[in-house]
Order: sequence, then C-alpha cells, then structure tokens
Amino acid sequence: MTPVRGRVVGVVFLLALVGLGGGWLLAGLDAGPDAAAGPASPLPASSPSVPVRTEAPYAVDGGPPALAVDLEYRKGRLGTPPFGWTYEAPAGWVATDIGAGETKLVPPDAVDNGYGMRVKLVSERVAPAQMVAQKLAAFESGYPDVAVRGSSPDTLAVSYRALPENWLRFNTFRWFTRPGSTEAVVEVSVFGRERDLPGLDDLLDQVAASLQPVG
Repeated sequence: MTPVRGRVVGVVFLLALVGLGGGWLLAGLDAGPDAAAGPASPLPASSPSVPVRTEAPYAVDGGPPALAVDLEYRKGRLGTPPFGWTYEAPAGWVATDIGAGETKLVPPDAVDNGYGMRVKLVSERVAPAQMVAQKLAAFESGYPDVAVRGSSPDTLAVSYRALPENWLRFNTFRWFTRPGSTEAVVEVSVFGRERDLPGLDDLLDQVAASLQPVG
C-alpha cells in the first residue's frame, strides 16, 4: 500500500504545481503586453477631434504674382428681390455658384493656391458678432495652426495651415445687415497668400463699399 500511496501523493503534488504554474501563465496573459512596462502613461489619440498644432515648415505656395490693388470692377448680383444684393467684383473674374445663395469669384487662370473672393447670403438670423464667433470656432475645429490676425464685431481675419498641401493661407470675412436690422444677411470673404494681403484688404473694402440691397 505504501508505494501506491506514495505515487498518489506524487501525482497530486505534480498536478498542484502544474495548476499553480497555469494560474501564473493565465494571470500574465490577462494583464496584457504592457503589464510590466512601468507606470501608466497617456496614449495619443488615433483620431484627435481637435487639429494638432505642428511645427513643420510651410510648403512654398508658388502660384501667380501678388494680387494687385488697382483692379477694375464690374457689377454682380446675389440672390433675387426682395432678398437680393448687388456688388462689384474684379472685371474678368469668373463667377461660379457653389451653393444656394453663394458665389465664388476667381481670376480666369486661377490655381488652388491663388486668390479669390466669395459672396454669400446668410440664413442663420444672428448678429454679425455671432457670425464672427461661429466662423472662428469652425476654423479652429477644422484646420491646424489657426491664428487670428484681426477681429471686430463684423469682421474676422485669420491665417491657417491648409492640408494636405501644407500651405499657409489667409482668409478675411465681413458680415453685413440690412438697414434698420441687426441680423447678418450677407457674408463677403477674400482669400489668398501672405503676399496677397494688401490686395485682399483693398478687394474687401471695394466690395464692401459697393454692396447694396435689391428690392
């Protein structure tokens, strides 16, 4: 009987060792590959909801010469009476309707990294100052490296990094109300490169001065 009892005890002892080792093995698997990597640290988001500011240099934008400040203008029309407006835009620029009540105008030889303007009817029924805040929030959530160049109750000027081209781009927006109203009804914007800024400022002033309601 003693040899049999000894074999039984030995088997039980061996099974206990195997079970204990298996427990260690399972515990190690459950802990994951970073269990022995030291203190926990934040992981980078795979898809950040806010654009990340980068220090990468901007790409050379190239494109046409800087926008001039002595352009000739012609009359254009936005919308229909009683909600229409007339405005002046550079003569020879090509107008393209890019949405309901929105027109984009660029030179006939325009390139993606060039300059141009937009005029747009606004339907949000809010004051120009609210449009300024909304536009800035949209830029900050949609582009990296957004910087405010200037801001007022009816105007917003920003620069930002255009991706994937990695260009430094500039936009200025201004909102207009009808006489006797406090609601923004028209948005005029100009866009281009750093060397276009004097021409863009002159362009926006010219268009703004010409804007007239129709009907």
